Order: sequence, then C-alpha cells, then structure tokens
Amino acid sequence: MSLSVPGPKALPLIGNLPDLASDPFRFFFKARRDYGDVFAYSLGNNRVIFACHPDDVKYVLQDNHKNYVKHAFYQRVKPLVGEGLLTSEGEAWFKNRRLAQPIFHRKRVAEFGQMMTDETLTMLRKRWRDFAASGEPFDVHHEMMRLALTIVARALFSEDLSTKADDVGEALDFALEHINKRSLSPVEIPERIPTPGNVKFRGALATLDKVVYSLIRERHSSGETPQDNRGDLLSMLLHAADADTGDTMTDLELRDEAMTLFLAGHETSANALTWLFYLLGQHAAVADRLRREVDEVLAGRAAKAQDAARLSYTRQVIDETLRLYPPAWIIGRKSIAADTLPSGATVPPETDVSLSTFVIHRHPDFWDRPEAFDPERFSKERSAGRHRFAYLPFGAGPRICIGNNFALLEMTLAVATIVQHMNVELLSGQTVALQPSVTLRPKQGVWVRANLRA
Repeated sequence: MSLSVPGPKALPLIGNLPDLASDPFRFFFKARRDYGDVFAYSLGNNRVIFACHPDDVKYVLQDNHKNYVKHAFYQRVKPLVGEGLLTSEGEAWFKNRRLAQPIFHRKRVAEFGQMMTDETLTMLRKRWRDFAASGEPFDVHHEMMRLALTIVARALFSEDLSTKADDVGEALDFALEHINKRSLSPVEIPERIPTPGNVKFRGALATLDKVVYSLIRERHSSGETPQDNRGDLLSMLLHAADADTGDTMTDLELRDEAMTLFLAGHETSANALTWLFYLLGQHAAVADRLRREVDEVLAGRAAKAQDAARLSYTRQVIDETLRLYPPAWIIGRKSIAADTLPSGATVPPETDVSLSTFVIHRHPDFWDRPEAFDPERFSKERSAGRHRFAYLPFGAGPRICIGNNFALLEMTLAVATIVQHMNVELLSGQTVALQPSVTLRPKQGVWVRANLRA
C-alpha cells in the first residue's frame, strides 16, 4: 500500500526537518490549513502521517490501538527510562501496568495530599519569602521544577531530595535536551561514540541511576516486608505481585518504572504549573477569581486533598492551561498492519503516525476562540457535548497516563497554596517562547516577582 496522504513538499534526504526544528507548531498549523486534518510530512526519508481530527485520534489510541505501537522516538528515550511504562510494549507493558495501576487509584493518591501541600509551603517559606522581601525576580519554571521534583521524590521514595534537586534537575534537563536534539538530527551518531554530547549524556544517566539504585538497595538492605510498607510508590512497586503469577518486579524493572515516574511525575507537572502562572500573569480577572475561590474554600487553613472537589474554578484554570500548553504536546505511534482511518486516509504498515495535543486542543472546529485563555469553557454547561478526544492532555485509551490523578491533585494543591499566600506577577518586557522538546517547556523560563498577600 502506498502512502497517498498529501502534505508539504520535502527536501531531499532531510525532508521537513528544517521547518520542524525551527517551529514545529507553525509548520503543523500551516499544513493543517493547506491539507486538512490528515497530512503527511517527512523526517529525513521517513514519511509520517499527522492526524488531528478527534475521530482519527480516538481510532488510533483506543478503537484500534492494538495496531499501533510506540514509534521510533520512544526508542531514543529508552536509555533514560528503560522498559518503563512509557516505552514498553506487549506483555511486559501489560504486566507492569497491572502491577502499578492500584498504586494510582484516586483514594491512594489522596494520601499524598498533605505532603504536596507541606512541600509547597516549605518552598514558600524557605525560598519565596526571601524573593518577596528582596523584590528579586526569579524564574518560576525553575521553582516549579524544584517543587515537583521534591514532591515526586517524597511520593516515590519517602526521601527529601531538596538538597540534590538542582543536580538531579540539571541531569534530567540535559538528558531530555540531548534526546530531543538526536530526534531532530538528520545524522544520528550512535550513543557509543564518545562525542561531548554523548559523554555528558552518560554522565547525566549515571547521576540519575546513582540516586535511584541507591534507594532501591537501601530498601533491600533494610529487609522491608509488605507489612513494613512505607506508603510510598517504591514500597508499593517493590511488593506489588501479579495476581495470576505472583511475580514481582526485578530491580531493573523497579529502576525503569521509578525513572519513568520520576521523569513524568515532575517534568509534566512543573511545566503545566509554569504555564499556569504565565497565563495568570496576563489575565488579572482570572487570577482575582481564582484567589477568591481559594480564600472562600480554604478559609485561611492549609489545603487538603478533599478540598480539590470544591476548588472547581481552580480546576478549570488548570484544565485550560493544559489545553493551551499540554506538556505532552505530541504522541507518536507506528502502524503494525495496513489500516484506514475514519477520515478515509490510508495508513501503510510500519508507518509512523503523529498526534499533537497542542494542535488538537486548538482545533477551530471543536474550540470556540481556540487561542483565548477562557477557563470557563471547562464548566459543566460548556463542556457538554464536546468531543471526548478533542481534549487529551494525558493521552487516551489503554495507555492514558497512569499518573493523571496524581498530577491533577498536585497541581490543584500547589496552585491553591501559592495563591493563598503570594501574589505572583510577570516580569514586564520579557519574551516567553515555546520550547517543544520531549515536553513543552518555556525556552528561557518565565520570570516573575512575588509578594506576600496582605
């Protein structure tokens, strides 16, 4: 079967890589306008089908998901996360997903609520109060990365990694940047070649492995039993047993799942929180209404997990932020067998398919004023009748992000706690640019000033 889907012209050998490296969103939006909801582009000599109609997205991720596996990009992530839930396929994925699923049940996740609030309050007390007192501007992206890393380390390992947060964060930052550069390079240099980038990448992996493996070894040496369960995710993973076989995870599987959760559990939440404060800084009326809700619901006390249900407008602000700036901005699959999408587009076997949440979330056929920041579009009344697959910040189908409840609770409690105590204002004159890497980051951070609320 030939690839009959039309698309932009491509250069010999390098395809559309220059346009994708320069500004992928401009390229995707122009291609959608020119060719419709399904088009094809080229990564080197590899043709990729891009689909952004929710019907096609539903089909690939849910209805016929067994015909679509993770595409080649995820192979480049494997040196970092191994065969964790992000990258594994088939029986290995199914087994570990089944082991991990109970850990992320909504009721279990709620047990981390107090810790999430406490860590946010610690950040405000130990860092932001000094920023407020001095009037010194700071990068809220850096702060959200530190906070989310500290929270996920406590949830995963019951460990305080605040003193190592910058080192671990720097290692993760470089690893992700390195992976993204390799994915956009027309010439892929093998990891075994000791280029400066490859050497530094191996050093970053060594830093991360040292942290994770030392914590796993500590659990083994302590003789921890299921009865000693510390309540963190590592303990739950360590003692989780397959209901059919009784199998538990090996140390390598534990490392891979812990690294996956470590990466996904701080990178995505931190980026979303950063974009949220960027948007609040531009929309004073939304920020005022958010503060009023927080003040009314919390009435001066610290936020708890059970408050999340009452912080409805706060959740709408989070949902709208995730619509405009979804951290997982692109989803990649590869077809196994030939197929036909609901749109009628033919998909040959062994063909990459790209689905961009960033583009889908701004599709004018499914979103009124798609570029506008309008949290109330997520009210019950205005959400009624919306296509389920027009909004998928955590993916969809069987491989929907397992940590979505954790992330939403973390963001809700962090936002409520911060706005309860601080006013955050954007630093004027800065240009905030998108950096669509493995996740959607701000290129040079987002600089703000904070002051204590009266």
